[in-house]
Amino acid sequence: MDQNEALLQLLTSQKLLSPEKVETLRNTLLKDKQVNLETLLSRDNDLDQEKVAEVRADFYHLPYKNLQTELIPEEILHFLSEDISRNYNMVCFFKDDKTAAIGLLNFDFRIGKRPIPASFIKSSWT
Repeated sequence: MDQNEALLQLLTSQKLLSPEKVETLRNTLLKDKQVNLETLLSRDNDLDQEKVAEVRADFYHLPYKNLQTELIPEEILHFLSEDISRNYNMVCFFKDDKTAAIGLLNFDFRIGKRPIPASFIKSSWT
């Protein structure tokens, strides 16, 4: 079973997708090779995007954190440059002397799609 099918099954088992919606998604993926499942899911306004994000994070073995109600200090928000944040849809939401926590929005999980440069974090923690 490929990753798309595994993710579709997981979303169905979590009652986030109906069997009819799964069939529609499969047909779209078969017809249009330029589109991917992640994009289709993120553009579907009928889905609870927050729950889908949580299931996707679990599927890819990534930690999940809902940042919608978090108050993030401005100095932490500016840890990454605005260009990097906008280009890669990422935000720093926690930083201490040794650790920075970076959140991703609608990240394309296909390896090599949009490689993040090694220099995306400032060279200094101060």
